[in-house]
Amino acid sequence: MNTAFQQVHGMDLTVVEREFEGWHISSFKVSIGRGHIVAYCCQTTNSADFANEWQQINSYIAAKYVAKNKQPFERWNSYLLFVCTAKIPKALRYEIENNKFAMRKIVVGEAGTVLNDEALAIVLNREILSTNVTITSNSNTTFPPLILNNVTTDLIAANLQPGRGSAQENRKKWLDMARFTTRQLVERQDGKDEN
Repeated sequence: MNTAFQQVHGMDLTVVEREFEGWHISSFKVSIGRGHIVAYCCQTTNSADFANEWQQINSYIAAKYVAKNKQPFERWNSYLLFVCTAKIPKALRYEIENNKFAMRKIVVGEAGTVLNDEALAIVLNREILSTNVTITSNSNTTFPPLILNNVTTDLIAANLQPGRGSAQENRKKWLDMARFTTRQLVERQDGKDEN
């Protein structure tokens, strides 16, 4: 099983590039379980094109490619990576990344240059698969003892079983007892506060 994004060869995206001049479009895929995560990468050097055309590109790719995918997992796990060599305003970036129509979106601004396939795969692996996160196990970690109140220890000791009938009756009895105990504790505390 491939655990990193690889470019998809054979997917004709030139129709998208003809529709949106000034954009370079490519696609990547990674196998996850029995399905795939698909990412469409759209790059431009023009921040005006970026701001004016991202929604149309999203709709176009959603209709032409994502909607035609027969696998529900892939339809629900499609991403759109927008890359612009120029600076992208924070507000626009947030607007795009919070727009969940058809696909989740990731924005990379100030890339400096149009990214090659290897650099795009690295961005996708980092942003979607979290390959930059290192998980370490620290077996020396000790946790303080868990301190439970009386109500909780009584509940654990009651060993209530799920189900109907007598289990429900036992839970009701226990809850009634817990309410009574809690009421007594509150009354006792109120008596101390008055003295």
